[in-house]
Amino acid sequence: MNRVFSMSAIALVALGAVSLGAMPALAHGVPATQAERDVGGYRLIISQYADPAHVDQALPITVWGADGGATLDDVRLTAVGEPGLGTDATPTHTARLVEEPTEPGSYAAELELPVAGSWDVEVDVDGPAGSGSVRVAVHVAAPAAIPVWLGWAIGLSPLLGVAWFATWNSRELRRLSLAAPT
Repeated sequence: MNRVFSMSAIALVALGAVSLGAMPALAHGVPATQAERDVGGYRLIISQYADPAHVDQALPITVWGADGGATLDDVRLTAVGEPGLGTDATPTHTARLVEEPTEPGSYAAELELPVAGSWDVEVDVDGPAGSGSVRVAVHVAAPAAIPVWLGWAIGLSPLLGVAWFATWNSRELRRLSLAAPT
């Protein structure tokens, strides 16, 4: 019994340690894509939470320092969307990544990518350990042709016909059973 308890306790401690190490990734949910890059004296983990991103929605990104790099204390982090090859657009406005109040060491921003196509999210770092920039590729999809709620309404509309037919059929069967001679 003690051996089983100790094995489960070890498993719980290991699970807790793994989940604490992944806490910045859980700030906005589970990241769709994640990239680890070296820039300046920093080792950054850049997460984006939509893959593909959509024209009509802001793309949330999160950056935090990975093991093996300098800490992100007193660092200025900015992000900008640069159009990729074949995308006819201009770069987005620069967004400053701000530290998450509930997660020290985790920085977040949202980018508006206004045109469908390939984009690069460029993250610039400027701090005591050095400065530099790194790019992460993003694919941006066009907005849906029709809203999701309208698609569901159209898809479920045949159920109205089925409900009408069932009601009509039960009434007709009731009428025929009352009219039938006994």
